[in-house]
Amino acid sequence: MSGGFVSIEETGPFFQIGFWMGGELVIDGSTGHVLRVPSEPGEEHLAGLPAAHSLEKFLTMVALWVTGHLTKGLVEGDDEANLLPDHVLAAHKLIDRAGAEAPAWAYAFHNQ
Repeated sequence: MSGGFVSIEETGPFFQIGFWMGGELVIDGSTGHVLRVPSEPGEEHLAGLPAAHSLEKFLTMVALWVTGHLTKGLVEGDDEANLLPDHVLAAHKLIDRAGAEAPAWAYAFHNQ
């Protein structure tokens, strides 16, 4: 375990399905896990962290994230705008606890 995150063993083959949060997004053919491949120096500790354990869970989490992110922009300056990221990230844990630990989910909320 490194940095508080559990790294999983992926064996491939890997299928690239796009880009997400500055890194390639792949599906591991043997497990179905959705992974963000680190692309920046210093991100090696993020290798092997699932963004979700299935494509279905990933897409559900993306829909929730986009809704929360857009809603936060509508209520800027309001106390709820400050709490909204926490609500979204807590809901992610209900969908996929391990996937929700991927730092990319929180990055855009906290680095605007």
